Amino acid sequence: MTRFVLLRRDRGLKPDAQGELERLPGVKIVDQTAESVFLVEVDVETQPKLRTLLPDWIISEEVEYERPTDPLRKEKL
Repeated sequence: MTRFVLLRRDRGLKPDAQGELERLPGVKIVDQTAESVFLVEVDVETQPKLRTLLPDWIISEEVEYERPTDPLRKEKL
């Protein structure tokens, strides 16, 4: 399963956005930051259909970054 961040395009809130996502097969809500922002896991079969199923949403694959190490920074003892 791949993780995606979903953000509703329009400012008007659909009252059942969470229910809409929960009804999609192959989609699991991992986190809901706000009423219109979700982190979801999507199975391989559903991924190609995601944009078609959710045309009013901005859909971006989750990106993780490693914490940078700064060789010039000295740790306090």
